[in-house]
Amino acid sequence: MKSILVLAALALSALAQQATIVTPTAGSNITGGSLTTIEVHQDESATDDVQVAVILGFRTCPSGSCAGIDPSEDGVGDIIYAGDFDAQRDPSQPQKGLFQDFEWSVPTGLTGPGLLSLVHLQAVGAVKVPVLSTSSIQINLS
Repeated sequence: MKSILVLAALALSALAQQATIVTPTAGSNITGGSLTTIEVHQDESATDDVQVAVILGFRTCPSGSCAGIDPSEDGVGDIIYAGDFDAQRDPSQPQKGLFQDFEWSVPTGLTGPGLLSLVHLQAVGAVKVPVLSTSSIQINLS
């Protein structure tokens, strides 16, 4: 019986809406001291789900390389935003689907590569199985 529940939870995870950072794009050059919009896109869902929260974080990469840094194990760094996630459609831009924008005041004095990370929590399916996902993109500060 437990194996059936585990399989059901895995299936729900696969059907869950995935949230991803779409802007800035990976490899973008961002100027310290600027105000940057972080756009998080949410996939359409095939299941009943509740969006709970997101955390956006930024960390510089030691030794000039972000290789091997896993935000789910190594942390997301400085918190840019932690709170509700309520992706919506913009009627004037229907091609964008569900998204939410967050403003980030980029720190001054930092240069080089860094990781912009997203942690997304949702409750999926009829019994609201909690699903936590983490993703990141590398950007360059100048």
